[in-house]
Amino acid sequence: MEAGKDLNIQVEYIGPLQSNMEEQLKLLEKSIASNVDGIIVQSLNNEKFTPLINKAMAKGIPVITIDTDAPSSNRLSYVGTDNYFAGQQLGNKVLKETRGRGKIGIIIGDITAENQKLRLNGFKSVIEKWDNMEVIEVLPSNISRIKAGQQAEKILRNHPEVSILVGTSVFDAVGILQATENLNREDVQIFGFDDIDDTLHAIKERMIVATVVQKPYQIGYKSVSLMDDHFKGISIPTKAYTEITIIDSADLNME
Repeated sequence: MEAGKDLNIQVEYIGPLQSNMEEQLKLLEKSIASNVDGIIVQSLNNEKFTPLINKAMAKGIPVITIDTDAPSSNRLSYVGTDNYFAGQQLGNKVLKETRGRGKIGIIIGDITAENQKLRLNGFKSVIEKWDNMEVIEVLPSNISRIKAGQQAEKILRNHPEVSILVGTSVFDAVGILQATENLNREDVQIFGFDDIDDTLHAIKERMIVATVVQKPYQIGYKSVSLMDDHFKGISIPTKAYTEITIIDSADLNME
């Protein structure tokens, strides 16, 4: 919205109240039918979003994907986290904190979302190189705190040897934390994604080890800025990666 004000572009936001791929596809179809000048969209699934993105591009409506890409589509550009790299960085943090030993359970936000799959694959690419580390099970949370807790409990009950739990979407770490408290598993090290207040508080209290932090404001601003460049006839990159950082208790206590 601020980029729109700065660049004199009218920005209208529409989206489902909760993560809902079918509703988001309908809203994308509606935007195309409205003949807007440009579309910025989070592509929750490459296969399903690609035909609509291509439809928009064929009609002369430029499309920029954010947060989750549709790499098979004809979209102009992707703006957001390099999710494979982010997964690798999370894997490196887990290695450092666990000294390269342990059984791992993973809670993934959505097993069909491109960004989640890339984070998972990036994480595994690091962990699989270590003989004393093993990913035991991967379960989806549907980007729900309650579901993340239920799935984490399931992993811990079925695999009591798991001592590391990793979440790849925003509510996973706090859901995992609830599960460990329910089962009195103080030995479990928890790692997450994003910096909601509950996650940061738990890191400060040393209940969650660390989280990967994205730059959503930067993603939003840059996507509108690149769309503006395109309108002006300026060539834009096909991928524009934004920054990530990893926050642990040392970072928060320094603040």
